[in-house]
Amino acid sequence: MESFGSRDWTDNWTIGPGLRMEIMDTATSDVWICQAEVDEHTPRSLTVPDGFRVSGAAGAVADEAWFDRSPGNDDVGPVDTMEVDGLRFARIARPLRFDTVGPIMLMTIDKHHTMRYRAGRTIEVIDRGDDTVLAPAWAPTRHFQMVARENGRELPDGWSMVTAELTADLVARVPNPATVAVLGDGSGFHGPVPRTVLDEATR
Repeated sequence: MESFGSRDWTDNWTIGPGLRMEIMDTATSDVWICQAEVDEHTPRSLTVPDGFRVSGAAGAVADEAWFDRSPGNDDVGPVDTMEVDGLRFARIARPLRFDTVGPIMLMTIDKHHTMRYRAGRTIEVIDRGDDTVLAPAWAPTRHFQMVARENGRELPDGWSMVTAELTADLVARVPNPATVAVLGDGSGFHGPVPRTVLDEATR
């Protein structure tokens, strides 16, 4: 399988499913992710540095994901990292704006992110009705949800949820800044990705 990022920079990768957690620098809003899978107790027991808080924990959806730099860095390269309570965290995102669009939260985020979903999988994507889609970023878990509201899976007018059966790998490269939609059930989708990229993976 062709790689879309350097395997030498292991901190830039999220590989496989499982619960992942993030912490946030409350001064800068920078988000740091623990790329390794954690268990349900870790977010509650983590001793974060002063000025940080646990900002979320949810299930990874992509088979692999790659950040080609930390936000604010001009060149592709290893992401910034730090050790927190024995775990390694990578600085991968900086929220720029929060909006509410109908029943969802819509975030504009400084991040450099690419995801791969392997052929043979069935995934859900959001069709925005403008020839772009949002690919699944995370799934809510029973224990931790970034957002939980009563409206569940409702979408803004003109948007629809599409079930995609992948006949080829879907590689979704998110632009910078990225758009991230958080649904009422806590699930997250990011993009926009051209609809043609999805069409090519579902022929």
